[in-house]
Amino acid sequence: MHPLTESIYRRLLREATEQQRRGEKRLAQAEGLAAYSFRNNNNLIAVLYDPKYLIDNIDNILNGGNVYVLHRVMQGIIEISKTRDPCNGAWEIERSAIKNKGEGGLIYGLAFAMSPTGILTPSRGSVSQRAQQGWIQQKGRNGKPFDHAGMPQNQDPSDDCRLHNDYDLCKGGHIDLDSLNRSYEEEGWESALFSKLEEAHESTFDQLDSPAATTITNLFQQYVEGFFVKHLY
Repeated sequence: MHPLTESIYRRLLREATEQQRRGEKRLAQAEGLAAYSFRNNNNLIAVLYDPKYLIDNIDNILNGGNVYVLHRVMQGIIEISKTRDPCNGAWEIERSAIKNKGEGGLIYGLAFAMSPTGILTPSRGSVSQRAQQGWIQQKGRNGKPFDHAGMPQNQDPSDDCRLHNDYDLCKGGHIDLDSLNRSYEEEGWESALFSKLEEAHESTFDQLDSPAATTITNLFQQYVEGFFVKHLY
């Protein structure tokens, strides 16, 4: 085998192994959790929650118990929307929130699975410091750079996108603009994660009667804003 060909082969094999390990890690993290997804206007939202705590405290919740109980049930939320510019076909992260450190990969996995194109990009508005760390890790894997939507440098309009700039750097403390000005493709394990968490949700709601299931669904949707305020990622 030619040395260059062998080097490329080894790199691809290494990347595939790393992706498999990440997928296995996320699927293991998903044990004991469930996810409910829904559409809000044109945005797609997923709620990650603790199904056992929900069932164990269902009477308290249905009887108007303290909001803290519902807050304890919910573990994370992520919301995505279609970008205004082409952005390589990416959907952008509108907002994300996670309760437990280290589980951000779960809600981002859900977001990749929900994206109709399987492609995501960081919010084209603002990105938190914690979220930026995740995008920096992603950049070396499968990030595809954008062209400036206002002043394109090439003839391909498909990669035109609103770019984060030095003003954003000053305003939000961005530490790596390049990682934010890219689109990222799913790695292949995200659909399995989504299916696992969605099946856990369906199994959980099978234990509820129809009025209870409707009430909990409505509460999940109503409490999205409150959770974002408390746990912005």
